[in-house]
Amino acid sequence: MRRINLPTVEIGRRYSEGESLSALGLAYGVNYQTIRRRVVAADVELRGRVRCRNHYFDDGSGYLTTLDRRGKNCRIHRACWEAHYGPIPHGCDIHHLDGNRRHNAPENLACITKGRHMWLHNIGVPKTQRKEA
Repeated sequence: MRRINLPTVEIGRRYSEGESLSALGLAYGVNYQTIRRRVVAADVELRGRVRCRNHYFDDGSGYLTTLDRRGKNCRIHRACWEAHYGPIPHGCDIHHLDGNRRHNAPENLACITKGRHMWLHNIGVPKTQRKEA
């Protein structure tokens, strides 16, 4: 095991100013674990993972989307349905009763068959009748 002389105090200072462990590792030519040990030795508290809360975006089709625990895109209306009513049955879609794709309250969502969902959108049923879905 080779010994590398790294400036522990400087590494701790740079980390506390906002540089990441990975960026410091690249700057000093070592891996982030080595930098992590130096930051701990400098008695600087580690930041931990940054987690975005309530982060969502429009996926381009009008639906609000977020990332699930695996980092995959997940439409919020589907996640809201599953959180309140359980898994979505195979062959079903989640329909917005008022037609507003951004209104994801559980009482505005209906679980209907894909065929019925296509019929509602393709026939152009008035919004007042869509609540009967």
